Amino acid sequence: MYDINSLLTEVVTVKTSPGLEIIAKLIGYDEKKFTLTLENPKLIVLSETEVATIPFVFTAEPTLLYLTRDQYIAVYKSASMSAEDYNTQVSNTTPAEV
Repeated sequence: MYDINSLLTEVVTVKTSPGLEIIAKLIGYDEKKFTLTLENPKLIVLSETEVATIPFVFTAEPTLLYLTRDQYIAVYKSASMSAEDYNTQVSNTTPAEV
């Protein structure tokens, strides 16, 4: 695991305690509570032959996700190709009309 403060503003991959993998932009880290603030989270899933992302939730458009220390086990800088794909997906997303 990296020094989390060095990853601020980077696209990161977070492994959660239950085993989910999330890709998102790390925009905040509370050093006292070890809480992560993630922007535009996406879940990583395996399709038949490749790794893909899906919405973190299907019935809302979460722009922020907060994870407490007991909810994640690792935070890593995402691989460059994964980060590029994520940035492309996020930049092509338009907010839902209300």
